[in-house]
Amino acid sequence: AYPEARNELLASHAWSFACRRLSLAPLGPAGDGEEFALAYRLPVDCLAVRRLDPDRPYTLRAGGVLLTDAAPAYALLTVALDEPSRYPPLFVEALARRLAAALAVPLLNSARMEEVMTRRSLESLEAAKTADAVEDGSAELSSRYDEDPWLAVR
Repeated sequence: AYPEARNELLASHAWSFACRRLSLAPLGPAGDGEEFALAYRLPVDCLAVRRLDPDRPYTLRAGGVLLTDAAPAYALLTVALDEPSRYPPLFVEALARRLAAALAVPLLNSARMEEVMTRRSLESLEAAKTADAVEDGSAELSSRYDEDPWLAVR
């Protein structure tokens, strides 16, 4: 239950602690009939592709293959980070509550407890995502400061 819950939460958001910018390994031409010309191998620990740098369209294929016209291809990826010491406290709380929801029925035989823990898990996840965006200095937040001269001098 733990690896599945961890990976589900990691894939649900572009967590600053679990994102990596990597150069993708080229596989060669994408093949006949494909929308894009080039194929690249995704790392085995890749949970989600967030974007390509520079921002280019792409599509994913089975077996960890990404197709695009970009050459070379640099990608921002969310990886299956299995170092709990690198998880921020709010992510740990969301993960613990997600595990509690998953184990409520098998351990306690309680659908009611599963419902309560699922709701709490979702609340914790939203709080963790918000904190991550603030700590990461996301573009959305920084652009708000750039637009307002009063906030910019604060």
